[in-house]
Amino acid sequence: VMKAMRALMDFIYIAQYPLQSNMTLDALKLALSNFHKNKEIFIQNGSQTGSAGVIDHMNIPKVHALHRWMTNIPDLGTTNNYCTEIGETLHIVMCKMAY
Repeated sequence: VMKAMRALMDFIYIAQYPLQSNMTLDALKLALSNFHKNKEIFIQNGSQTGSAGVIDHMNIPKVHALHRWMTNIPDLGTTNNYCTEIGETLHIVMCKMAY
């Protein structure tokens, strides 16, 4: 469990770097690879549950989408460049405060 969680946390922290290079993207890829190597433990110990009970697979859209980050970062920039915070702030100012 610790190996999978560490790999996932490494992935999350590396993805949030304000600057990315080929070296950091390689580290991101390695962290994701390590997570995928070790993620089966969540199924084996029954900790992967949903509203219908124990899930016997890791076909989760958010987990599946992680592999796209290696191509999105070079194409779109660092992850802070495509967050929703700006849009949410604009929504508060333009819509909510108007009423």
